[in-house]
Amino acid sequence: MNRLLLPIAVLAAGVLVGGCGSSSKSTQTPAGTGVKELPSAEFVRKADAICKATEKKLEAEAGPGPPSDLATATKAQLSGLGHFLTVRSQGLDDQLNQLNALGEPREPAAKKAWRELHSLLDTKGIPALKNAADDARKGDVDAFHADVRPLSTLDAPLTKLERIVGLKVCGQR
Repeated sequence: MNRLLLPIAVLAAGVLVGGCGSSSKSTQTPAGTGVKELPSAEFVRKADAICKATEKKLEAEAGPGPPSDLATATKAQLSGLGHFLTVRSQGLDDQLNQLNALGEPREPAAKKAWRELHSLLDTKGIPALKNAADDARKGDVDAFHADVRPLSTLDAPLTKLERIVGLKVCGQR
């Protein structure tokens, strides 16, 4: 998957959560938080299963990758990118919601990294993709390039956070 399309992959959670149920033995909800915690290994296994299912669904709906390099897309290429990015951004937004429902890793370092990763995707990655999709559909190449430019700055921080959490499928490019 192209890194610009997900900075998302980490959270690229899927629509199908098959095999992602949790046992009451391994999960805890800390008093007053309402957030379910799982051992990090279990969290990673379930999150990666969500991401794998999501990527499969998104590839079926939008294709395996963008029809061009987003940073250098021409006005002529924007019509194909509009659909592709709309499907990707909506799917990744749904995926992030599914990952939220999963809970978070129990271990402090993984929990902190997960929260930072989630925040970057929720406040910067997904909104930038949605804006890029809108501008691609409008044919506004300058606005489109302005929308995708910040996505490249998310690559290093997202990769670092993905590694701390321990994600293997989520975040794969």
